[in-house]
Amino acid sequence: MVIMLFVTPIVISAAVVASPVVAIHDFFVGLGNFIFGSGDSNEAVELMKKFFELPETKQQLKETYQPLIDEEKEKGFDIPMNWLVIPNLLAGIEEVDESMVKTQIKCMKDEEKLRDLEGYINELRKQEPWNGGFGGISTTTIVGYINEFTSYMGQEESLDIGGLKDKDFLYPLKEKARVTSEWGPREIEIDPSGFHRGIDLAYSDNSTTCGVPIYATQGGTVVETDKTANGQNYLLGAYGGKVRYDNVDVWYVHMRDPFPYEVGAVIKKGDFVGYIGESGTATACHLHLEIWVSEVNVNPRNFIEF
Repeated sequence: MVIMLFVTPIVISAAVVASPVVAIHDFFVGLGNFIFGSGDSNEAVELMKKFFELPETKQQLKETYQPLIDEEKEKGFDIPMNWLVIPNLLAGIEEVDESMVKTQIKCMKDEEKLRDLEGYINELRKQEPWNGGFGGISTTTIVGYINEFTSYMGQEESLDIGGLKDKDFLYPLKEKARVTSEWGPREIEIDPSGFHRGIDLAYSDNSTTCGVPIYATQGGTVVETDKTANGQNYLLGAYGGKVRYDNVDVWYVHMRDPFPYEVGAVIKKGDFVGYIGESGTATACHLHLEIWVSEVNVNPRNFIEF
């Protein structure tokens, strides 16, 4: 099942479009058509990656964004490039000048420290042209896309997976299942956040999905379970557990039974961790697999072939 992205079409503001470079303009037309056509989030990510490959884009990053980032670094503020660029793409802003980037940086600051990402986007929403450009795109959706590009935009250190390699991640089930909900923006009644933090796996129906064994996609230490993670609103009462290796966390959620290990237990890659269920707000049996790197939520497809 393809999860569709329902957001307000990108607005190309006449106030900020002067004489755009053709390649960049074509990109924005494509991205606007994508959002208007409600494609899936993986397609949007691929479009943005193509944008960053354009010579015109590289020149813009170097000449417009980077000098102000360097200036802030001298003041003690480490400004991530993706915090600046991705919101401008989603707001449909083709031409970015120094004053606009300075406005963004001002919205990032809360006196002598940087706001968290959600707080920054909420502040940016109050400013033109972002207040009109974002339209109905939720803050959670914008944050999700920003996080998706943390590594891609030359900030690999914040997504360093320590001693793990891509090949160290196992598929969590014995047999391949269908992806019933992708990581990324989504609009469904039971998830008001507007952003799905993991990938959902299931077979053809509940009778073939419920009770299927789940195996650890990586080894590590159990750091949270359904007994200790009541504050995590995305668990919503579901059975599940989080396993950590170095700075990589993997959540297994919506299990049939309480997580079978206590906090502090050490498990190996491939160990049994429970059965697929429909606990919590699930409407059918499925495994929700969620991955975080250095406290940044990332697409599990970065590590596992589904």
